[in-house]
Amino acid sequence: MCVRKSDVTNRDSTYAELTGAIYRMFGDKSDRYWKIKQSPLMLECINGNQIIFRGVNDDRQREKLKSITFQKGKLTDVWIEEATELTQSDFEIIDDRLRGELPEGQFYQIYHYVDRIEKGRKSIIKIQVWSDSETWYYVQDGTTGKIELDASVEYNPRPHVLYTDSKTGKKMGYGLGYIPFWRLDYNKKQISGLNSIKSLIDDYDIMQCGLSNNLADFDTPLHVVSGFQGDNLDELQTNLKTKKIIGVDSDGDVQVRTVDIPYQARKAKADEDEKNIYRFGMGFNSSQVGDGNITNIVILSRYTLLDLKANKFEKRLKRLLKQIVKVVIAEINKDNGTDYQVSDVYFDFKHSVMTNETENISNEKTKAEIKQIEVNTILNAAANIGDEQTLKALCDVMELDFDELESQIDKIREEQKYIDAKNALEGMNIE
Repeated sequence: MCVRKSDVTNRDSTYAELTGAIYRMFGDKSDRYWKIKQSPLMLECINGNQIIFRGVNDDRQREKLKSITFQKGKLTDVWIEEATELTQSDFEIIDDRLRGELPEGQFYQIYHYVDRIEKGRKSIIKIQVWSDSETWYYVQDGTTGKIELDASVEYNPRPHVLYTDSKTGKKMGYGLGYIPFWRLDYNKKQISGLNSIKSLIDDYDIMQCGLSNNLADFDTPLHVVSGFQGDNLDELQTNLKTKKIIGVDSDGDVQVRTVDIPYQARKAKADEDEKNIYRFGMGFNSSQVGDGNITNIVILSRYTLLDLKANKFEKRLKRLLKQIVKVVIAEINKDNGTDYQVSDVYFDFKHSVMTNETENISNEKTKAEIKQIEVNTILNAAANIGDEQTLKALCDVMELDFDELESQIDKIREEQKYIDAKNALEGMNIE
């Protein structure tokens, strides 16, 4: 199903694009494989598959979309053209219609991109068609639309994993058994983070553009002239711009007037929109002005919303990374005969923010001075608490492992005893 905000716009966009592709692929034999209907817009292949066209511009079109049924099968794919025109409710209606599942081995992932633009603005498009076992590589001429196998790819189709056998020197390969594409969702509803603040951004643009237009319209003063001696206004305007002189009669006069633009209200509204954009968009506003006392606490407080946003996104990012790591671990286990699991890998995200370096240095200095006082206090009390308790207390302050340090000291003592004994024996005469 091809969807646009207004169904009538499909005729000159999605419908025209698909019918053009059919004619390019099949030429004068297109009638053998496709039925092309114009009222209503529909394309039907000889295998029974259909492509229909719908819109979601009003309640009537939405109800028409809700009642979609097919004589054979169910809806499996949706192409949304100009998706930014649709609302969240439009997407939910479309998502509810996707009830079909493709038979085993008939699901493909198509990835295409503009590889380069040659002289004359001719674009070369690369297309990859992924199945659960291999990938086909194609190249498309951006001018004619002709699609051919990419001759620059040595093995086409190519298995997902291609390698050279170390024993035979031959190229070997295998499929993963699935299509290695994963989607990173921004949120549960799978919508852009801009969705909640788009109206605020639009309103901010209107305020700023309106103010700019006002300033452009009234950027020069107005001249009120009476008793002008010239013949027409063009002469008056020329005199003002070039000669800066206007001839008037004895009763004439020239007054310069300016227009006061009511910018305060626009500025206040734009400032409020900017504040709400960062607030509801959960972002960091680097232009935020404080009272001049920018401490680390103030800086961290300004990052609070962004930090919350990042924490929520990390959960989805970890799920994606686990899928990728799963492929890597499977390859490692296969090559080395190991049995690593995804659970053996963990992800650690560290958020870094701007800080007040002067305050950081001062804090570190204070910490070092406090630690020095604690060490001196322990050493002064060493005669009363004994060596072992002194060592434990020092380890706590210096964040050292007491057991490890004690074992090293015991080892040094044993080595010293051996050296002392050896030296003693060397100084003795044994008869």
